Amino acid sequence: MKQREELVYTTQQQSVDSATAVGQQRGVKKVLSLLAAAMPQAAVPEPQAIVIDTETTGLTDSDELLQISVIDDAGTVLFDSLVRPYFHTEWPQAQKVNGITPEMVAGAPYPHELLPHLVEIFSEASTCIGYNVPFDLGFLDRIGVPTEHLTVIDVMQIYTDYRNATGTWQHKRLSLANTTKHFDYQWDGTALHTTVLQMQKLLCTATT
Repeated sequence: MKQREELVYTTQQQSVDSATAVGQQRGVKKVLSLLAAAMPQAAVPEPQAIVIDTETTGLTDSDELLQISVIDDAGTVLFDSLVRPYFHTEWPQAQKVNGITPEMVAGAPYPHELLPHLVEIFSEASTCIGYNVPFDLGFLDRIGVPTEHLTVIDVMQIYTDYRNATGTWQHKRLSLANTTKHFDYQWDGTALHTTVLQMQKLLCTATT
């Protein structure tokens, strides 16, 4: 009889201890919730669109970046830098197009030196606008910039679809210069990359 009473008492005590522990856990959780609510909350950045442009030593996967420029959807310059390639020492064909010489990038930062800033910019972006933007993103992706989460707006593709839809396709090279000419956008060809990027944003708006 005595053993039964001790067993009942022990069981009851265990139930009390268990209930007490649960109560304590709930109390701690409630206190932590109250403390968290009282703490200043970090602002969550709003998703933003960025407009990008790059210059490279050529068109293949083995080529390298020479310049990267980024603005936001308000036209603010977020990034604009020449890039020193790791392996290429000259790029005569590309130089005829982009005007960037080996001497111009001799003292420029290497891609890995620019990566932290680029990762920050691209991680906070939700949409990426550019002219033949998959080409640019391919080079950025190869140096470690996160791009897979981005919604891509390719102005060149938009322009191609526009020309096909309006029946004005003339099989001309779809260069940015030809595109701007079609929309009578005045550009003397001497603009810096930041201006070119804003022009891309304008074209995206004009052709959608």
